[in-house]
Amino acid sequence: MKTFKCGACGNTVYFENVKCLNCGHLLGFQSARLEMATLTPVDGKLRDIKRGVGALLTYCANEAHGVCNWLVRAGTGTGFCAACALNRTIPNLADPANVRAWGDFERAKKRLVYSLLRFGLPLEGSASGRGSLAFDFVSDALTGHFDGVITIAVGEADAVERERQRQAMA
Repeated sequence: MKTFKCGACGNTVYFENVKCLNCGHLLGFQSARLEMATLTPVDGKLRDIKRGVGALLTYCANEAHGVCNWLVRAGTGTGFCAACALNRTIPNLADPANVRAWGDFERAKKRLVYSLLRFGLPLEGSASGRGSLAFDFVSDALTGHFDGVITIAVGEADAVERERQRQAMA
């Protein structure tokens, strides 16, 4: 994974950072530019300090669950970033264990989507007559994929459960 620099102080920052540990500026990932943006608050929204008067931004709606640091243009679309918009089903977030497990998978999915975007690969399959890539995070199924839908059993985020399944499947 690529490392990035804070736009304010030049400190090294990483893909999942939400704040520069050196100067304290807010950070967020801009998928359209494949870069970390250094942010300053403006009227309840955010602005990339390098872009000056550019569009106002907000964090993805899933930032509220602590699982996403990607940015979206303020007031547009569903409030979900390009990666989180691929979620078709998420687990019941009233259960803290589900939030932790989903967060682990969500962070891994962000790295996958980043790589797809970096290599110029499509997130949707309309050119081949297929639908968009989609993710189902569920508790009552096996992990697998079919026709662009990736199903992930949230219980597999638990190391003990993964080991139990590994042994059961030899």
